[in-house]
Amino acid sequence: MVAWSRRPGNFLDQRRVGDGVQMNRQGIYRQCCVISDDAQIGDDTRIGNFVFIRENTIIGQSCTIGSFVDIEGDVRIGDLVSLQSGCYLTRGVVIESEVFCGPRIVTMNDKRISYRRALLSLDRRAPRILRAARVGGGCVLCPGVTIDENALVGAGSVVTRDVPDRTIVAGKSRPPHGHGAGGRNHLNVQRRAPGTAETRSLRRSVGVGSGCCCSDFRPAEKTKAA
Repeated sequence: MVAWSRRPGNFLDQRRVGDGVQMNRQGIYRQCCVISDDAQIGDDTRIGNFVFIRENTIIGQSCTIGSFVDIEGDVRIGDLVSLQSGCYLTRGVVIESEVFCGPRIVTMNDKRISYRRALLSLDRRAPRILRAARVGGGCVLCPGVTIDENALVGAGSVVTRDVPDRTIVAGKSRPPHGHGAGGRNHLNVQRRAPGTAETRSLRRSVGVGSGCCCSDFRPAEKTKAA
């Protein structure tokens, strides 16, 4: 890996990022970035300060990578992607072209949290964000979820299930705010109140909620009337 710092007065053609990095004169690297030698970065991609990009990462053309972005490796990013400051991309994430990711989104790839658990094997399933989707700031994408094309996820949501294409989802325990050509897609789920057996039905869209963890929701079950 090569750490590179841009000093005042340096021109772009004087920079050194690492012999293995593929880039042209239009790429802009700023202060205190650490970029793997084999990272591939497309033309006209701009990168902010304190960016960390690990091995086997491919970033397309005309992207914007904000400051303090952490890309953990084996990541694929298309063209015209905007990653705002503080985004964390876990290993294996796929982001297609024209995607917008708001500041400080978090992605995860180990649903069982197998760290130091001999009986648990790592089943790496990184999230995927498909073409032209938009993810608001502060969202958490749980392992294996897919944000489909042109979908919109509101800020602060915790995504535990796939979001269909052209669907708008935001907030806690609420139906979609809008629908595109894909039509309506609601799931009936139940939430168990802590410490009691009481449950209540919620109409939620594709498992997206704000301030909820992956285990908070489960599929609805048929119950007999009292």
